[in-house]
Amino acid sequence: MFASQEHNSAKKVTRRFVHSALLVVTAFSCGFLPCAISDDHYAAQNGQTPAGSYTTWETAASNIQDAVNAATTNDTVWVGAGRYTVPPNATNYVGYNVVFVDRPITLRSSNGIPEQTVIDGQASNRGVAVRYPFSGTNRIVLDGFTVSNCFATNTGGGVLFAPCNRGWTGEVRNCIIRGNTVGWGSNYAAFGSANDPGGSRGGGLGTYNISCSFGIVVSNCVIQNNTALHKGAGLQVGSEGGGVFIRANGIKNFVQCLVGSNFATTAGGIYMTGGSVENSILCHNQANVLDSGLATYYAGGGALEGGSYTLRNCLIYNNNAYRAGGIYLTSGGNFIYNSTIVSNRCISGGGGILMRFVHHANNAHLRIWNSIMYSNYTPNINVDNPTNTVEERLSLQVTNSCFTTNGLAYESYFNLMAPGKGNFTNNPQFVSFADNNFRLRCESPCVNTGTNQEWMAGSADLDGRARVRYGAVDMGACEVVYEGAFFGIR
Repeated sequence: MFASQEHNSAKKVTRRFVHSALLVVTAFSCGFLPCAISDDHYAAQNGQTPAGSYTTWETAASNIQDAVNAATTNDTVWVGAGRYTVPPNATNYVGYNVVFVDRPITLRSSNGIPEQTVIDGQASNRGVAVRYPFSGTNRIVLDGFTVSNCFATNTGGGVLFAPCNRGWTGEVRNCIIRGNTVGWGSNYAAFGSANDPGGSRGGGLGTYNISCSFGIVVSNCVIQNNTALHKGAGLQVGSEGGGVFIRANGIKNFVQCLVGSNFATTAGGIYMTGGSVENSILCHNQANVLDSGLATYYAGGGALEGGSYTLRNCLIYNNNAYRAGGIYLTSGGNFIYNSTIVSNRCISGGGGILMRFVHHANNAHLRIWNSIMYSNYTPNINVDNPTNTVEERLSLQVTNSCFTTNGLAYESYFNLMAPGKGNFTNNPQFVSFADNNFRLRCESPCVNTGTNQEWMAGSADLDGRARVRYGAVDMGACEVVYEGAFFGIR
């Protein structure tokens, strides 16, 4: 998971993440493609003759949209390997889309290898748009695709989920969402919600609706090289969420994802109003823009959020922003567990983490356990209270972590280095800082010095290994594994 070059990281992440999908597909395979069963529909590019409801590979649709149109609630649409572009019957929903889905179905590549099943917007169309106006607990699933070279306005350059005031769940898994762009737009009425003011949000994946119980889970995905374009030189027309933008109620989870080299003026990697990011890497994302040589004031190179947020077993490195190079938090109860936040850069604020407390409820806080915040732009962690008054509601607690407080505002108030808190400023001794290998050496002071917690039972670290290996948990995203152990046999 730690590679010297990001493109190598993406290849390794993709191979690892799609493995489970391959196993699932193989279990239901007959030859090299899944056997046709009831409620399944097919799209392929094998020179077949499309017919009927496309219920066999021999009669499969030649584009994905035809097969989706033939599907009903909870059906599965299997898509054979190939490159799929906008079809003649494309739906114009906030721009034309290669695929438009308006019912709960599963859209799945036939072999589970995303590089071989590509949804290509040809630089002028969105890849996948989902609009689901029905209540219930049904899911819409996108599984095993590459979505690339797409363009749209308003929200979701590559993939759009547009919930319509009801409760449902979307899942994106085992996908590569790469090289997509969203531009500024004001056609919010198409989303069916006056809550959407228009804008440029979610270059790779986006959703916007704050009045429904929409939920989304993104797992085993690579979200890379996506852009949310700003409009003109004025700061009032910026963009949000270069890789991902999710503003909605309900569950919002990212698990085992690589979010890298995305760009927006605010939140280069992920903009998410609460939720969790687990066992994931955020790297080389950028949240600023240069116009006439001046950087904007926008924040959150790696991630930004406006509600309760949980980060667990994550690596956040080499992100850049005007403010808050790594993570920018604005309110609510926020928790960071066993994460490594290193080499993030900004002009002001906090290189690793900046938390801004102003005019929020009394429970606003940031609590950090077993984490490493090292070699970020000074300071590694900071708080921002524009009223210049530290109130009792503002709470920053850090336990059993490795970091320095140089430049931390109100440092004496928090007293983070007090005896008993288990924090220290020693060099964490990474395997190779120059090669972006932020695993720990065996002699690191961060080894076996964390605090064990209930969630660690049966859980894995960023490398997929047991979270606790030698009695006490290590600080940071990965556990040390001692090599060359000798076992005697009596």
